[in-house]
Amino acid sequence: MTLKLSEFLINTKGCRIPAMEPFDPSINKFVFEDEPIICETEKYPPIVYSNFTHVYLDPVAISAYNLTNLTCCFVPFWRVTADAAEVVDGVAHHDIDTLHRYHNQCIEFEETEKIENYEFIKVTCSTENRTFVDYHSFTPLRNHLKHQKKNRPIDTDHVNVMIIGVDAVSRLNLYRQMPATLDYLKNKLKVVEMFGYNKVADNTFPNLVPVLSGLSEKELSESCWPTTKHTFDKCPFLWKNYSNSGYITCFAEDASWMGIFNYLKSSFWKQPTDYYWRIFNKKAEDEIGHQKRMNAKLCIGRRLTFEVLLDYAEKFYLSTRENRTFSLIWESSLSHDFLNLPKFGDSYYRGFFKRLDTSPNGLGKNIL
Repeated sequence: MTLKLSEFLINTKGCRIPAMEPFDPSINKFVFEDEPIICETEKYPPIVYSNFTHVYLDPVAISAYNLTNLTCCFVPFWRVTADAAEVVDGVAHHDIDTLHRYHNQCIEFEETEKIENYEFIKVTCSTENRTFVDYHSFTPLRNHLKHQKKNRPIDTDHVNVMIIGVDAVSRLNLYRQMPATLDYLKNKLKVVEMFGYNKVADNTFPNLVPVLSGLSEKELSESCWPTTKHTFDKCPFLWKNYSNSGYITCFAEDASWMGIFNYLKSSFWKQPTDYYWRIFNKKAEDEIGHQKRMNAKLCIGRRLTFEVLLDYAEKFYLSTRENRTFSLIWESSLSHDFLNLPKFGDSYYRGFFKRLDTSPNGLGKNIL
């Protein structure tokens, strides 16, 4: 690759970042069509779907499977905070971020059911000789959050913040892999490209810590996280600032076993944000996750894992759009392991951003 000295994104005395060409011939051999991801072991789609308020059966899929005498029910489940005795001086004695509890009964439904008080459900549909299992997540506005909204002063100047992270994808590889998404972001949403943004270390954790706390990994260790056996509960992550300002907060990531705060670490004792997706993703990936080519399970049942994550992000956005919100949505399953897999998410990411943009209220008061 040849580069003229004048071709820099950043060209100051303190910093120079070259302006590389994303489609330079020197990298062509690394960019190719990867093997497609097939989540559907049969040719038919899932029989159970959900929007941001309801779970419902798809009569077309049921007919395609030729299912008769089908019965369906869902079991809610939720994260459980470990007893204080299991966390001594901030040190966790086991994986406390996976504790959960199931409802004591499977709640039957026909055709559709409104999910008002539960965030996570396991759906089971059965006939005499077949069983279908699926997982769905929701973001119902809880009573204490409604109270929080009701009693805060009216503020017309606030903006909401949603951070969408696509792990291991550089700006140039976004150009190569996701042109439709890039086109919508640049030409419709008029995004600002952060030419000076760069990594400070290898791996996700040391690069996100400065974004979320203003500290380096070393400084975080010195201030609130002495060892990997300590939890992150005392650390000054960004969502705490928003929560203290009356915002509803959300943190969701896929590829649960290698989570940002979980891989070789002890994660959180108490739920870090108002909405916290980890236990849902862990249960869904453990039971119906598949297509694991390297580190991440690319599918949850008949859906791509990253699609399930983005659907949750969309539900959070829609159900809390009248509130102040901060959310961190981090996707690794599709993009972490292979350079050329993100192209399989291009159309869905574009559709995701378009749906947010064209939803009631749009993205007018949101920083994305």
